[in-house]
Amino acid sequence: MKGVHACRDHASVDKCWCADPNLDVQVVKQRGQLPAIRLLVRRPVAANEQLTVTYIDAALPTSERREFLHNNYGFWCGCALCREAEEERERS
Repeated sequence: MKGVHACRDHASVDKCWCADPNLDVQVVKQRGQLPAIRLLVRRPVAANEQLTVTYIDAALPTSERREFLHNNYGFWCGCALCREAEEERERS
């Protein structure tokens, strides 16, 4: 399959994945039309694999990433990269 097309009045991707997301998100603006969102596959995606994106630069310190996501998107990221850093912090 070369692409997937869908029409929605909004987009929701509920799985942030800081370390290795499998999708990139592009906002496409065309004159006289509402913006559209294009999801681009970054790597092969296995059948039944959850689609993931990142909302932030994964190179930022974990605490900054998590605070930004909580303050701006209303959730605490629980991806493997963030969980690993939190567990490491708790062990220290």
